[in-house]
Amino acid sequence: MNAKKFNKENNTREPRWVRWGKPPEGHFTLNTNGACSRSSGTTGVGGMIKNEKGEWITVAKSLKLRNLIMEMDSREAIGALQDEGLEDPQQRTIVEECRNIMQEIGEKEIKHILTENNRCADWLAKLAISDEEGEGDFPEPPANIRQLLDSDRKEEETLRM
Repeated sequence: MNAKKFNKENNTREPRWVRWGKPPEGHFTLNTNGACSRSSGTTGVGGMIKNEKGEWITVAKSLKLRNLIMEMDSREAIGALQDEGLEDPQQRTIVEECRNIMQEIGEKEIKHILTENNRCADWLAKLAISDEEGEGDFPEPPANIRQLLDSDRKEEETLRM
């Protein structure tokens, strides 16, 4: 495979190594992502919380976590959460629910990350639309995601094409 650094003139980019970064000590990271099956029209979301060691943490609201960094690879979702207008009433309802939950969390930051740095949330979103385990809260990480979590914990790099 051959690619070059992104250049608007030839619409290409150079591959580079990227990795998920652990939050500062005393902080937690919430990674989220969405997925859609074109064939079935099914949509799903996935997300997980990790501590400064990159370890899987259970539901934030029940733990009353503070110092939360929310990472996602959708600039549109970030814009919506930061109060950029939404026309669609269904989207507005979902975003308002997210904002209400965010108000219950103390210090928080919302930041954009690359898709390759959001592999665990992407995997969970795809799980939500699959026929396998589907939706649910997982007190422990599903077996198939543990390799990705371990890679994040070790801050291993992934090639971004």
